[in-house]
Amino acid sequence: MLRDAADEAAAERHRYVRLATVTPGLAAPEQAVVAAFERVDLVEADAVAEIVDGRIDPDRALADHSFANRLYHRAGSQVVIGAGPLVFAPDLARGVPSSPVTRAGRALALQALGVALVRRERLAADQVVAGALPEWLLDEPEPTQLAIAQAAVRRAVFADHPLAFAEPVREPGAASIAAAVRWGLVMSAALPFAGRTAFIVRDEHGLAGDPEITRGIAQVAADVSASVDASALRGPALDLARGTVDAALQTIERIGDVGWRAILGERPPTAERERIGADTVVERTESFDPFA
Repeated sequence: MLRDAADEAAAERHRYVRLATVTPGLAAPEQAVVAAFERVDLVEADAVAEIVDGRIDPDRALADHSFANRLYHRAGSQVVIGAGPLVFAPDLARGVPSSPVTRAGRALALQALGVALVRRERLAADQVVAGALPEWLLDEPEPTQLAIAQAAVRRAVFADHPLAFAEPVREPGAASIAAAVRWGLVMSAALPFAGRTAFIVRDEHGLAGDPEITRGIAQVAADVSASVDASALRGPALDLARGTVDAALQTIERIGDVGWRAILGERPPTAERERIGADTVVERTESFDPFA
């Protein structure tokens, strides 16, 4: 029904209307099947975010998304990988809060891992859209400088991938309007450093009701990008970018050494089994075509 409605709206507007789906944890296979049969253009499917934020068992999440990614490859859908979850379990274990650069580096490392998991199922670079800014970025002390650094680093790391800007979802109210204005300003500063951008998503409780504002921001950013060398960072943004990359490399090495404990923290074996889906893990078998 949604596909028919989208196609009808597209015919009336003389433009193609893309259909996107977002699902909760443990629903990756179902989302992939729907995408394959119903021509879903965009799917938000991030295995690492499910593991960190959704408390899904890692083996279950990886098995689900491994199956789903094969269907996305067949369907030609674009897979959206977020800009990385907020990881603070290692800080709780040490009792010492981390710096914004460390948190940004962890997010970049997990995003790179999520992109790699999708690409290993033969999806082309254009099929994988990487988030440009972490959702929690506005809560940091210097969000604009940090945003510029994150956009520039992701353009370098995901050079062949389109990037996307997604405003965090907030509760309706005056605070959400103020946060939306602030997020739009920060995004406008980061956009020239992001290069090729797939789309911008605004929070419906913020300024999404006036798309001309977002179009204006995008146009101004495009003009700035065409007029200056946005790849040449300097000052605080350059320091933040370098620190982010260093923290990301350390996180990847740590994951390689101790596994998921590096980001999920140390848990007793009994507690680890309490993660959702741990009792329904299916081992990966040889490659197959579910539609053959």
